[in-house]
Amino acid sequence: MALSRRNFGLWAAAGMAAAVAPRWALARIELGAKTIETLSDGHLTLPPEFIFGGLDPEALQPLLTRYGIGAGPLMPEVNVTLLRDEGRVVCLTQLRAG
Repeated sequence: MALSRRNFGLWAAAGMAAAVAPRWALARIELGAKTIETLSDGHLTLPPEFIFGGLDPEALQPLLTRYGIGAGPLMPEVNVTLLRDEGRVVCLTQLRAG
């Protein structure tokens, strides 16, 4: 590819966009032949009612205060864990039912 002003501008713009794009966070541990990887791609933004909607506000408030949970939206992390063993990949998810 010949270097021109247009190509340079396109590559510069692509580089700047890639620099600010969200990235996956990865943690890896080797256990013999097995590898455990945890991938994090950010967090959810949930209204407090999504988690605490059916609870008595008077009973809930002391717990929220005790654990430093504010009145705004809840932001739990979104993670997935992969177990790699002998060419197989097992996806371990955190499924929660209400």
